[in-house]
Amino acid sequence: MTRVPSGPITGWVWELLTGTPLFQLEGHRGAITVLSFSPDQRTILSSSLDQTARIWDAETGELRHTLSGHQSLITNARFSPDGALVATGSGDRTVKLWDAASGALLSTLEGFPSTVNQLGFNPQDTRLLAWPIESLSLWDVEGRKMLDLPVQGNDTGDFLTFATWSPDGTQILACYRSGAVRLWDALSWAELLEQGDPDTPIEDMIAAWKTAR
Repeated sequence: MTRVPSGPITGWVWELLTGTPLFQLEGHRGAITVLSFSPDQRTILSSSLDQTARIWDAETGELRHTLSGHQSLITNARFSPDGALVATGSGDRTVKLWDAASGALLSTLEGFPSTVNQLGFNPQDTRLLAWPIESLSLWDVEGRKMLDLPVQGNDTGDFLTFATWSPDGTQILACYRSGAVRLWDALSWAELLEQGDPDTPIEDMIAAWKTAR
């Protein structure tokens, strides 16, 4: 069975091939910002403007854990690649790390200049990308510490709109409001690519990797 979650405030899980609604995810009091399955497909993670994230049973829709502690809306939430951790980013300028099995808060990462809009776990190790619009931030999740990252925006309004790891975790791709696209080696931080026309600003831009088959 192929399932897909969706929903504005109340989440729905659908059987994708037939379009049949299976069950609702009820409990959030604000708009849902993220809905995603865990890597093993056994749980569903949701985050909301109500300042909470929730973990649900993917077979029954039963609520397993409510992740409470942020002081502002949650903009993004992600499972780690092994499904053991959940990271949540918030308007309170923090990222929180949670134990996905128990729902316990493990750590709070601080020092962001504004709302943390996006998060991305490295698919191969314990590093976590987090970014407000001003700059990228890189964290060692295992050691709960910020790593040196010589990759930033600038003071001319060239703010981040999107960033992502390559599928093998060796490169970082970032898109900027100016239309610039930059690619770095994730170990040496050598810049591998910079493209874009500064005279053609783009309000929002995302990118995706194409993997070889």
